[in-house]
Amino acid sequence: MPPAVALIYLIVWERLIQRGPDLRDSLTDTAHVAAGATLITAALSWGYWPTVGVLAVWATMLAAGIWRRTWKPFRED
Repeated sequence: MPPAVALIYLIVWERLIQRGPDLRDSLTDTAHVAAGATLITAALSWGYWPTVGVLAVWATMLAAGIWRRTWKPFRED
């Protein structure tokens, strides 16, 4: 189920509707959608600890995305 959700998101939203020029950003967004779908599936079907594990992975992905977009290396001009 989560791979199908991610594939539908990538094709319909990222490529047909939004048409973003940055493929890396589209794939990153698709990975977040897949993680969210996995989290929902885990919460509904797999039990407590798998849900906590998926949530930890998703939180790490979100933190990495925030860090990638906001961190600027120090440089002296």
